Amino acid sequence: MTEWKQLDDAAWAAFRADILRDKGGPTQENFLKSVKDGDPFIVKMNEIPVVGDSDLALYPVRLSEAQFKNPPSSTESRMYDLWSPLSPAVASSTSFWANATMEHVRSHRIEPSYLASNDVSSQTGAERVDRALTQKDTNPEKRMDDCVRSIIRQLGGLPQRGNRSVLADCPFARAWWRERLLRNAEQRSGIPKARIGEILRRSKDHWVRFASAMVSKNPVFGMSLVQEAAAVGLIRFLPQSSTEKFPPARVVQDVCQALCFIGGSRELGVLDFVELRQMTESIVDAIRDK
Repeated sequence: MTEWKQLDDAAWAAFRADILRDKGGPTQENFLKSVKDGDPFIVKMNEIPVVGDSDLALYPVRLSEAQFKNPPSSTESRMYDLWSPLSPAVASSTSFWANATMEHVRSHRIEPSYLASNDVSSQTGAERVDRALTQKDTNPEKRMDDCVRSIIRQLGGLPQRGNRSVLADCPFARAWWRERLLRNAEQRSGIPKARIGEILRRSKDHWVRFASAMVSKNPVFGMSLVQEAAAVGLIRFLPQSSTEKFPPARVVQDVCQALCFIGGSRELGVLDFVELRQMTESIVDAIRDK
């Protein structure tokens, strides 16, 4: 059995806790300064022990900040090709992805400052770090804490936010899970994954709503067949003309919740893909007709 390299769970958890408890304090300030300077961040992260003996293949070229923050479909596909040997159990580990992300930092495929970028601000990661360190106008403690949390989320996910954080917040993990889902759905349906992915790639929020259902405690959406049928069924939300608006992210959540509700009274595990897809399409049509 392959033992992929990852950060030691206990040491990584203690490292996160130490930084996060010092909201706006010197520990967070020093951490952000290390990210800004680059090499000190690598030195700091190198203090966390690594376990396992198998290295993950590195993405072969340097990524721009935009490519890392929100990889295009071609980049996500290439990432999955490299990392397809991973099992879902490994691919849901924040310790694994934190180490994988750090390997890309150490090899200069990405810069430490990329980790501070987010979808809310138009600032680059470097600008956001600098602002957190220098601007003291309104609630500087929260600004610094928010920036630190973004870095940890994009490193490998923040377990304190729940299991969805790995799938939603870490760009490398998000690429693996989304591409895996779309490829499986394409194989089941015969529909090109580019078409299936139009909804789930529309924005981070569209994907987050879907990923949240994937890792929820409801066992219905934990089934791969249900996930794939739902992804295909969402195609019916796509605009049919230039006058139609693209659906908001909440409709993804509505469909997932409806499937989970039906699963509470009906055994969806006995249905095949075609039946599950038809069920999803009926749900989508009902939501569209409201």
